Amino acid sequence: MDDVYLTLQSEFLDEARDRLGEMEDCLNDAYTGQTDGAEALIKLRREAHTLKGMGNAFGFPLITVLTHRLEDYMSHLSEPTAEHSKDIQYFIDRTWDVVRRGENPSDSETREVLRALPVFRSHQNINADELDTEILLVCDSQTIARKIGNDLTAYGFRIINVSNALDALSMAVSMHPDIIITSGVLKGLNGFDLVRALSAMHATKHVPLAVFTSFDAEHPEVMSLASSIPVVHLGPDVSDELTLALTNLEYQTLAPSHVDRAS
Repeated sequence: MDDVYLTLQSEFLDEARDRLGEMEDCLNDAYTGQTDGAEALIKLRREAHTLKGMGNAFGFPLITVLTHRLEDYMSHLSEPTAEHSKDIQYFIDRTWDVVRRGENPSDSETREVLRALPVFRSHQNINADELDTEILLVCDSQTIARKIGNDLTAYGFRIINVSNALDALSMAVSMHPDIIITSGVLKGLNGFDLVRALSAMHATKHVPLAVFTSFDAEHPEVMSLASSIPVVHLGPDVSDELTLALTNLEYQTLAPSHVDRAS
């Protein structure tokens, strides 16, 4: 590692310390009523977004994933309640751990950190039994992502949302999700190409995949998918089709290839 990169990395860590300190002050001010909760949330999102964009570039992919997950968590909030503030502080604390350590943790440590992160649960799903299964949901439509996400959290799955294929590729390698479910239509690289890429990559080729789409079963993109990849057709029966796909995917997660991946 050359001296210039080490200097830049050190400067990034200094900036991360400043931004994390700002986030803690902002969260505390909102908690004590010194700052409006909605305004505090805007600032927290801005700081998290900046750190997310810088983490990978300076050798700290876990910081990028942590702040992405924090952004995803906060996207469900209009202002932080006391319980939400505790969860947000947990994300900040785990990011501080990496910054103070000065190096990115190992893959196994990273998985442990990510599995312990808080996950937002809506009131309708708050009583669902939480499973130790993480699903990476790739969708650029907030309406569809909310519908699919609510159905998934109702089963107890832990959901992480991304809106484009490139972020999904990065997150899939960094966070090792148990299942990836993607929209077939995405801006840029589409979901069908994403599935083909994930199936070909050594780091992700054993991750169970599913696609949801408005295309019919005879569409060339749908027909090009491997028979092992369930297709969920958007429409009035989407919840039933998702249930069927999950049954199939849960079977795949018990297959020997998946066991080998986790070992």
